[in-house]
Amino acid sequence: MSWASQNDDAMAAFRAGRYDVAEAAFLENAKCALRQERNLTATVDDARFGTRQQNLDPAVSTAAFQTPTNLPQRTGQTCTQRGFQLYMAGLSQIQLGRPDDAKKSFKKATSLSKTLYDAHYKLGLMALLEGDHKMAERQLAKIESILTRCHACAARQEISDRQVHLQKALNGEVRLY
Repeated sequence: MSWASQNDDAMAAFRAGRYDVAEAAFLENAKCALRQERNLTATVDDARFGTRQQNLDPAVSTAAFQTPTNLPQRTGQTCTQRGFQLYMAGLSQIQLGRPDDAKKSFKKATSLSKTLYDAHYKLGLMALLEGDHKMAERQLAKIESILTRCHACAARQEISDRQVHLQKALNGEVRLY
């Protein structure tokens, strides 16, 4: 998922500079994505249970245990990529002047999606601004790991740019305000 591919109310509000609306909408998207994830897990669990029941009693139908995986989405909402939704909520929180909330959102986003290099980059910069060089170094290492796995991905140059900039900031070559 990227900025360009998500075209919903949350992204429209973000692009329009309505960060309070965007934050709320991205957080709702993240909740909706979590519900989708749970529904998928329940479907798999129900299928397993249904299969076991069917093995025990062939008269038991697995259809009774099915949970729909393609639940209808509300108009104007994206119910996928929970990590990306939280990342975007974090960007909105930065714009709203709430770096502590943004840091929490970025941390949660990176725990859900290991390839959100820009969230690691922003966490690294925030750590440097707080004087936490060890945390910034850990974020740099994560970006380097993403870059190593990237090979010829479309975002390779952008990931490399983030890595170089964070390294320069760690070395004191770039001044952060």
